[in-house]
Parts: sequence; structure tokens; C-alpha cells
Amino acid sequence: PLMMQAVKGFDIPKTDVDGRFFAGAIAGKPDYSIDFRKTGFVDTEFKWNPERDGAEITVVMKRGSVVEGIVMDENKAEPVTSFTVSGSDRVDTETEVPASRNPFSGGLLVEDPGGKFRLDSVKPGSASLTFSAPGYLPRTIQVQVKEDSPTRGVIVKLSPGGIVKGRVVDERGQPVAQAQVMAT
Repeated sequence: PLMMQAVKGFDIPKTDVDGRFFAGAIAGKPDYSIDFRKTGFVDTEFKWNPERDGAEITVVMKRGSVVEGIVMDENKAEPVTSFTVSGSDRVDTETEVPASRNPFSGGLLVEDPGGKFRLDSVKPGSASLTFSAPGYLPRTIQVQVKEDSPTRGVIVKLSPGGIVKGRVVDERGQPVAQAQVMAT
């Protein structure tokens, strides 16, 4: 995508209304790696060898599946009402918003009084999702996402993190305002 913006006239082939495409010439020796991307679908790679696969191939792209669940405070057994879900196994459903391919997006913010979440599009199969909330340690979970039906009942337990508080002063004991604090 960046090359398309930088080089005038550069165009990546796209499928037509019937899903057909024509791409090439391809340099090198088989197996050729052909990538397919479409918003709302899981990125798909096809390893093509013309001798084995023929000149025309059929590629199946899968849509993301729904994952639903709840995020709980592990110690209090109460819902966490504001948290973020991130992970590269989420499937982008909108082109103009920061999402799973953008590591700087920060993930999807969820605010729900009951701690409930619904992810509308996650890669089917084993998916990795990371949940984080202020005051809690991040937790990454593996979810077996069903391809044709929602995956429900996911329970994520977040552990409260340690909290440190104190005061920053200069060598004369005077307060130092606006000093950045990073606890690692």
C-alpha cells in the first residue's frame, strides 16, 4: 500500500465483480507466494506452483467470526468496566480506522458496566487476543474461534497491578512538577 502511494501508476491487481484476477509476470522459481487481502476477510496466502496447480487457481477467503465474553477482576470477581482488546488476529472491518494491522492503534476500547465485550471479526482457528485496563496487568489469551458461529462465553480474568506512589523533588527538596513517571 505504501508503494502504491509513492510510485505514480503502480497498481496492485484486484479481483473483478466475479472474483476473477490476473496477476503477473512473476519472477523467480515456484512455489510462488500470492497474498490476498480484503477488508472484512482474513488475509490469505496461496503457494502457487503452475505445474502442480495449473494456470487458474481458486482461492477461498474466510470472513472473521464473532467472539463474545466478559472481563473480570481476578481478585474481586467483579466486571472490569473499561478495557482495551488488541491482537493481530482481529480482522479489519473498516478501511479508514486504526485496527489490527496498525501497531499504534492501541486496540479496541470497550466500555460496558457488566464487563461484556463482542468482537465482530476475529480470525477463525486459534486466535491470540490481549486485554488491558488501567490498574491491571495485561493478559493475552488463546481462543479457539469457530468459523461459522459465534464463540461465546470467553472469560478473561485481569490481575490488579502493583501501584507505587510518592513524590519527586530536586536536590534542595523542592517539588519537581511534570516529571514523566514510567513503572516497568
